[in-house]
Amino acid sequence: PKFNFSNTFSIPKVDSMQFTGQTTLKVGKFDMAYWEKQGYNKKMGKKLAEDAVAHCKFKADAGCVGYTRRTINRLYGTNFTNAGKAYLFGKTILSRPELAGKFKKINKADIAKYGVPDGAIVLYNPGSRGLTKGAAARCGHGGIAYNNVTYSDVKFGHIETCSEIWIPV
Repeated sequence: PKFNFSNTFSIPKVDSMQFTGQTTLKVGKFDMAYWEKQGYNKKMGKKLAEDAVAHCKFKADAGCVGYTRRTINRLYGTNFTNAGKAYLFGKTILSRPELAGKFKKINKADIAKYGVPDGAIVLYNPGSRGLTKGAAARCGHGGIAYNNVTYSDVKFGHIETCSEIWIPV
């Protein structure tokens, strides 16, 4: 499948948003009806996206899934302390018994037709497009989707090159 995500994003700056428990982000562009049929939890997706955007430092610090893990800890009441390598986050964190029934791994091909729902956990293999240097070349990358971009320590595009996507259910 071909993707064209270039210049289609309108991401508000973090310092211009209010995060006081209110819903402030506009829903991203994806097929809500399709994802809800897959079990997507719209309310939790929005909360995950808001938290990820609010805590993004916009500076790579090799802690991408640490940011993602802390968002999960805040919203699900878990206390995970180490996520390990980013590309393994689905196995090391999202598949843990504490999160049973909270996330669902989806077929990556579905994003070509239906977009990526806000709050989805997006994981990348080491050496993927834009991830060829430093820790990303060894560990990959991970973040939480909002408006077809992922947020963790940095804002990162290239969702079409991801290795896994997990939706909140």
